Amino acid sequence: MYILALDTSSITGSVAIWADGQVRAEIFLNTGLTHSEQAMPMVDRALGLTGADIGTIDAIAVTSGPGSFTGLRIGLATAKALAQGLGVPIATKTSLEVLASGQLPYVGYICPILNARRKEVYTAIYQAEGDGMIRVAGPQAISLAALLEEVGEDRVLFCGDGIDVYGAAIQAAMGDQAFFASGLNRYVRAGALAEILAPIFMAGQGQTYLDIEPFYLRQSEAVLNWEKRHPGESLYD
Repeated sequence: MYILALDTSSITGSVAIWADGQVRAEIFLNTGLTHSEQAMPMVDRALGLTGADIGTIDAIAVTSGPGSFTGLRIGLATAKALAQGLGVPIATKTSLEVLASGQLPYVGYICPILNARRKEVYTAIYQAEGDGMIRVAGPQAISLAALLEEVGEDRVLFCGDGIDVYGAAIQAAMGDQAFFASGLNRYVRAGALAEILAPIFMAGQGQTYLDIEPFYLRQSEAVLNWEKRHPGESLYD
């Protein structure tokens, strides 16, 4: 089985090809270009690195969110179009779960944080035990202060692009109880997404492109601004 995995949920973008039990190729970019410029060239490059062509793909994996509203729309639209065109199943996982799973094996609490802007983070808390983990809080969009109150005095491994913005504040508040993922493990990776979803596809439990929806934890900035300008009205009437 060949799985094409795609992530454009945050500031970075990545594509991976999974086949025969392992990630065969993974392209990861943090270039500042828009995901609309990156997505299909990354797909073509990853396929080329494995010697496969698009017709070889048996399933599509994509992150559903939370994250950048524009990035999520680009990633989901690309993944759904590929699934429809190829006639193959598709499945999603949240960007928070992909981030946390990328830290395994680990023992303790894992807290992915994505920069949600407006002084908030998208986050959840997972308790890991070796190669497995369970979610014990979230997902939610909250302030850093509220998150730090929630984690309390526990030892926590943080991951996600929120570290780039809030890492110093977390360290100041938690001291040596805070640990931070480094290198590519800090960010959402399509390779980790493919590995999570491979068992689902192998079991024949994928969905159709019509079943897939984005996972938003709050309304977009555009909707919030519209509601401020139109108090008492609904954008969806």
